[in-house]
Amino acid sequence: MPIVDTFNEQRFINDMLEVTGDFSREALSLIYDYLEQRSDNNGEPVEFDPVDHCQEFREAFPQQIAKDHSIAMEYQNFDRHLVRSYLEEKTTVLGETNAGRLVFIGDF
Repeated sequence: MPIVDTFNEQRFINDMLEVTGDFSREALSLIYDYLEQRSDNNGEPVEFDPVDHCQEFREAFPQQIAKDHSIAMEYQNFDRHLVRSYLEEKTTVLGETNAGRLVFIGDF
C-alpha cells in the first residue's frame, strides 16, 4: 500500500520553490488550486512530482508567448487578450498573476 502525504497550499509552494525557480508564488498557488480541483474531479490524489509539474505547467508574459508561438502582431498594437484567447483554444489557462504573467498547461 502506498504512503500518501497530504500537502496544503503553503507546503506545496515552499517545496516547489526549493526545487525550482521557474514559477512565482502566485503561479504556484494557481497550479495548486488546479491540481486540487483535478484530484477532486478524479477522486484520486495527485502525486507531488516537482519535475513533472515543471514540465506540465508554464508561466510567461503574453509578449513571450506571442513570440514563442509566432502569434503575429505589431508590438505597438499588442493585445494580451488575443494571446490569452489563443492559449485558451490550444490548452488550459489556469489564470493570470498580478504581474500579468499567464499560467497554463504547456503541452500543446
